[in-house]
Amino acid sequence: MEQNPAPVPREILARYADYDEQSRLSNTRSGGLEFLRSQELILRHMQTPPQKVLDVGGSPGVYSLWLASLEHEVHLIDPVQNTSFRRWMLPGTNPEIPSHQSTSVTHVR
Repeated sequence: MEQNPAPVPREILARYADYDEQSRLSNTRSGGLEFLRSQELILRHMQTPPQKVLDVGGSPGVYSLWLASLEHEVHLIDPVQNTSFRRWMLPGTNPEIPSHQSTSVTHVR
């Protein structure tokens, strides 16, 4: 039996439409520290590439891009559509992602 997920509440869509998580992780001290620590923890438990990775709720794709640059096959799903990120996940459009690397982004509602 196929189930349709509940629609994403407007408050959540509005919050993430106006919130720049990518800048927070890359342009603030606490965000940068969080990103580095998260990378350390992920690498501690991750197997050697290439692995298939599902990044659930990962928009704007900061971790997906990083994992793809390590040659993992990354698939990001998120209820909030991020079109600028979609362009960067395409192989050949981002110098950090090997051109042979498989990546995908799915907007789920």
